[in-house]
Amino acid sequence: GVDPSRINITSNGIPLNDAESGQVYWVNMGDFASNVQSMQIQRGAGTSTNGAGAFGATINMQTDNLRTTPFLRIDASAGSYYSHKETLSFGTGLLGGHWAVQGRLSNIGSKGYLDRASAKQNSYFLQAGYFENTMVKFITFNGEQETYHAWNYTSKYEQSLYGRRYNSCGVYWDEEGNMRFYDNQIDAYHQQHYYLIWDQILNRHWNFSVAGHYTKGQGYYEEYKDGEDLAEYGLSSDYGLAFSDLVRQKKMDNDFYGAIASVNYNSLNGLKATLGGGWNRYDGAHFGLVNWVKHPVEELFPNWKYYDNDAFKSDFNVYAKAEWEFVKGLNAFADLQYRHVGYRLE
Repeated sequence: GVDPSRINITSNGIPLNDAESGQVYWVNMGDFASNVQSMQIQRGAGTSTNGAGAFGATINMQTDNLRTTPFLRIDASAGSYYSHKETLSFGTGLLGGHWAVQGRLSNIGSKGYLDRASAKQNSYFLQAGYFENTMVKFITFNGEQETYHAWNYTSKYEQSLYGRRYNSCGVYWDEEGNMRFYDNQIDAYHQQHYYLIWDQILNRHWNFSVAGHYTKGQGYYEEYKDGEDLAEYGLSSDYGLAFSDLVRQKKMDNDFYGAIASVNYNSLNGLKATLGGGWNRYDGAHFGLVNWVKHPVEELFPNWKYYDNDAFKSDFNVYAKAEWEFVKGLNAFADLQYRHVGYRLE
């Protein structure tokens, strides 16, 4: 019984888990599976690797290999509640004997089963590489999503009043007491990834890999709040009113970057060993804005900032592991790791 934040998820050995929450928000990586060549899943406490501690499981995904022949592919699908997905994939094949470019464009959307529980996702994946005994590959992919909130529990009593598809997110009442729903009750996020990977074969026993990465994340969720205490937002009303309806945004602006490296040995006679490590840095800005207040407020100006927190996290690790088949069918495995994590929140 562990939650998803205890699962270490990597892409090409590069961490995908959010540095603070430990979660992977797949909604920010729409249609990423279309570019996964292979996936290795290990349940239980994992072996040493880059990224978050693997108390529950490890998932390592390898993205597409560059194909040697040109191709163009279009996939389209549709389903209930206006759900749809369109994907365009292409590849140049081998250029000049050593170069190739490959990519994908995707659009995913749905109106959702619950009222207003819509989703819009746009994404791309692009890679270019040179390969022989040396392989150098540049990969970039992104995800941009906008989803209407559908986070609240709906009781059977509410369903008896408003139907099974009732969604209470964004609800408010107008001056006449009529139930309304806020149009912009949304979660919106844009995540951009860049990888530069160098794999080198030295000889039949030795190879090494070095990769640098950078991820930019920006987004917010906006919501209508009914009868909020203005003092909690550092605001007061001209008319001495302590409470008011308001619209707020909770925003994030993140930078995550670093490098990983490993040296691998294979004796071709039962012994495999790896020495590796990584350094990653996360800079995260968290802040909240009040965009509108129903009752007149003295201090309010556009984008009133009611909290402002900055987080900084660094993660350094070195590991060594070896596997030895000393008798046919019988293996020994050793794994050591040193890790240092520093976290500061202002």
